[in-house]
Amino acid sequence: RELLDASKDYALVELAKLLKLKSPPIKIEGFDVSHIQGTDTTASMVVFINGVPCKTDYRKFKMRLPGNDDFAHINETITRRFREVNIKKWGLPDLILIDGGKGQLSAALAARDNAKKSQIPMIGLAKQFEEIIIRKQEVGNRTQKFEVVKLPENSHLVKLLQRIRDESNRF
Repeated sequence: RELLDASKDYALVELAKLLKLKSPPIKIEGFDVSHIQGTDTTASMVVFINGVPCKTDYRKFKMRLPGNDDFAHINETITRRFREVNIKKWGLPDLILIDGGKGQLSAALAARDNAKKSQIPMIGLAKQFEEIIIRKQEVGNRTQKFEVVKLPENSHLVKLLQRIRDESNRF
């Protein structure tokens, strides 16, 4: 148990350094979209406090947009997450983890920015190579540049992000 606690603590410090945050994120929300053969699309929101799941704060979003459009659905989810009523009920996270690559992250960032919550850092975790996707900078108003960070699979940070991502998949 002590090793797990030390691992998550190292991971949170490593995450703060990677994202140039003033302090390690306390509340991390992870999001994933799933469907059954293109129907019954839902999104999950899992919450980790100090690197530990807080299951009472988990939420599901039944998608209102029809079809199987991962980008549109993650945008809808983040838009709904940042509604004023939900902010009052659930507070704000210190970091958001999106299950997906550049496309999913772009859609989530657009929703976050439209909600005027751009101060909340957001990253993606692409499954195939466990790459961390970070928006580097915005060029003009249309093109986004991303930094892809590949850390060793046994790093504390990758293991924490995998736990959050896998929990959002499970939920």
